[in-house]
Amino acid sequence: MITVTMPSYPQRALYNVKPLQSGKKTAILLGGKALRTEAVEEAGKVAQATGASLWHDYIYARRQRGAGTVRINQIPYVVEAGVASLSEFDQIVLVGNQIPIPTFSYKGKPLTKVPEGCEIRTLATVDCDILDALTRLAETIGATEKSNDRYERQTVEQPTGALSPLAIEKSITNLMPENAIVADEALLEGFGFLPNTDGAAAHDHLLADTGGAIGNGLPFALGASVACPDRKVICLSGDFSMMLTNMTLWSIANQNADMCIINYNNGGSASLEMELARVRPGDASEKSLDMLKIRKPDIDYVQMSQSMGVPASRATTAEEFYSQFAKAMETKGPHFIDAHIESTAPATIKMIRDNLVL
Repeated sequence: MITVTMPSYPQRALYNVKPLQSGKKTAILLGGKALRTEAVEEAGKVAQATGASLWHDYIYARRQRGAGTVRINQIPYVVEAGVASLSEFDQIVLVGNQIPIPTFSYKGKPLTKVPEGCEIRTLATVDCDILDALTRLAETIGATEKSNDRYERQTVEQPTGALSPLAIEKSITNLMPENAIVADEALLEGFGFLPNTDGAAAHDHLLADTGGAIGNGLPFALGASVACPDRKVICLSGDFSMMLTNMTLWSIANQNADMCIINYNNGGSASLEMELARVRPGDASEKSLDMLKIRKPDIDYVQMSQSMGVPASRATTAEEFYSQFAKAMETKGPHFIDAHIESTAPATIKMIRDNLVL
């Protein structure tokens, strides 16, 4: 007989509150269940009482955000920008999060997003009762006042002209219903999603990123819809990553999932082009691009979606997208929008190539 002994995890964390009361510039880095509403409220009390700043890493599993929620800063994806964003802090307190690191390592670049000389302290690891730890910390330092640094509901000007990621984000801000779920695999084209939808109705934001892998967006969104059939799900997917699991469209139709799929159609994987630019000088060769572009032949996503039972439309302007997205939000059941965007990727990739040091 083989006996398996399970590890015994602590139910609450013990913490020395003196560093928070030392006057040092402090960032509280939230992750895991620390990004749920109740935990964020307790973290907000601590930040309000101590002057600390609330942060989360670029990649996380689930965050409850939008109008009325406590403001949390996001560490940028790119490692150099991540280090710069935290450069003002003397110490980082980890709550349900590990030390922030980049998805990949790069020659000559930092291995973490922690600025040199910044101290790392831990309140609660992912296996702790995080809400209990934050609640006890707030009680210990006498933090009873709720944070007044919150997102306000906003209605932005309806976008017009070229269809860009920003135009999509403005449309979502205006039209997404309360208590929706956003399953996000927009990747590079979605770098601006959080700051540009701060004023949207309160919702759950799920990141479909699984380490450095792609292709999880559609099945991730379907799982959310099956789990919460009474909530509208919005799936943000890149065209390249979506093609890795496009068979999910049939299952979405089969389940009649109340979901709007937004296909960020930029003709390939800008995220992989960006990573290639990070490790190789000069323009990508045609052979390299053949692995990163969707061409020869092009794909008719509307026809593909319709063939699997999901109603679909194509948007090439901001006005077309706004109208189609509004209809999808008003109609129960699945809908697919093939959004031919004016990509932000080329400018980002050029900037990386121009500043690449190997």
